[in-house]
Amino acid sequence: MLRSSSANVKILAEEGTELSQRTHGSGDYEEEEELRFLAANKSIRMQRSMRASYHPTTLPLPKSGSQRISSLWHDESRARNGITNTSFEESYRYSATLASESHYDLDKNQSKMQTESGFYGLAHLGTLKRPDPGRGADITSVEDFAGDFQLSENVHDLGQGLMMDRSTSGQGFVARDLQGPRLRSFDFGAGRYRSEDSCEAFSGFMTKDLEAAHHGLSLQVTPDTFLNINQKWSEGIELLTPSSLISEQYRSASRLKIIATSPSSRELNSEANFSGIATLKAIALKNGSLAVDREETLMGDYKVSRRIIISGCAKYDRPHLYLRKDGRQVKDVAVYTITITNDGNTTIGPLFLQDIFPPGARFINATLQPNQIGQNCSNWTLLHLSIGDTLRIGINLNVERCGDDIVNWAILKGNSRLGQVFAQNRSAISRGYLGCCPIAKPVRAEDTQGAGCACWDEKAAKANETDYLNALLMQMQGDGSGEGSCSLNCDGAKEDYTPRVSL
Repeated sequence: MLRSSSANVKILAEEGTELSQRTHGSGDYEEEEELRFLAANKSIRMQRSMRASYHPTTLPLPKSGSQRISSLWHDESRARNGITNTSFEESYRYSATLASESHYDLDKNQSKMQTESGFYGLAHLGTLKRPDPGRGADITSVEDFAGDFQLSENVHDLGQGLMMDRSTSGQGFVARDLQGPRLRSFDFGAGRYRSEDSCEAFSGFMTKDLEAAHHGLSLQVTPDTFLNINQKWSEGIELLTPSSLISEQYRSASRLKIIATSPSSRELNSEANFSGIATLKAIALKNGSLAVDREETLMGDYKVSRRIIISGCAKYDRPHLYLRKDGRQVKDVAVYTITITNDGNTTIGPLFLQDIFPPGARFINATLQPNQIGQNCSNWTLLHLSIGDTLRIGINLNVERCGDDIVNWAILKGNSRLGQVFAQNRSAISRGYLGCCPIAKPVRAEDTQGAGCACWDEKAAKANETDYLNALLMQMQGDGSGEGSCSLNCDGAKEDYTPRVSL
């Protein structure tokens, strides 16, 4: 049986979304598929479930003829989102048995792949995320399997990075390599294998739970071709910043068990039990000079527990977050950049960020996809922020229906081992006069870049200070105008938009 299908959405010669699927083999086959595509928002969505098992089959031909066909199963799906620069590939080859459930969702705002499969044969899974020019390095994930495996994988494009959750178990050969701008995780070898790992490339958060034991593999892929592999296990984690490197590598391991957590590119907590060779490194630079250079090599049977934190510079001797929002107007679009810096004395995570829109504004998109988008606000959950680290999120709002002055409010809350920390920032793009702030010269209506405004009375100053919140104060929203709200705590502000906290 040979089956193929494809969908390609291109609007006005602009990049859109693509999805192709191809299957062939002989034996028993069962499939259910739902495919939807919409040209209005360049979206493609496919939900697919298939099962196949191999055996030779004979096809009757005219005049009492027949044709015997013997082909192991091949199944391939490829998806590409030209808007978000994200590509997925899921391929199974030379499979005697194959069961797969997959979901693809591509549109102008996101790219998502979910798959669960079981197979006996060869498999390849690949993901490529290319950022806009000048905005960082590619994020790649390449996985190859040969043998009998169960796979579960969830990949979600967040805009500036990828979020991945993967689970694998089985016997055979494995080769996996995940690389991002500040991290790398890889493992390969032959034998019994189990792994659960997750990664959020935007903040550098990564976890890994792996257990492997070595033995050889002999897999028949064609009547005359056998795949023979007898390779011991290798595994590694690398965390890289411009001023630091944390690395763990295990090789020639007959057995390996490792549990590792990396909250950011400056921290690594790991426990390992192995028989083989390990190389452990930690390097830190200070003012361009080598401040720390530590390397250990272990050979034999070991249990290793390791915790490394390379912290940045702390400005405060308490938990503290710096929050800033810069905005400018381009025609009917307000372009904002939210900057978050941990300048306190401890790591903070998770962090909850809420951006409250100006009255009449409408959300267009953001460089990091929000967890939730409402009528008057958008919300993000950030997993971790180390001491000295900075994150930036860009957001675009349609402000065609806004008044003369576009006032925006950002609220940030984070948790740490020393307590909770709170920060907020108000920014204004001035298209008219603000009564509370003297203006040195008249503002022309044709100016495309607005001027910021800060009110330095006592109440406003206190409002911009860090504060600690009760753990119940998790959900925040503007008051009931229905179109969004944001306040300036000064006497000249015409309206008072006071935040309401829902318990």
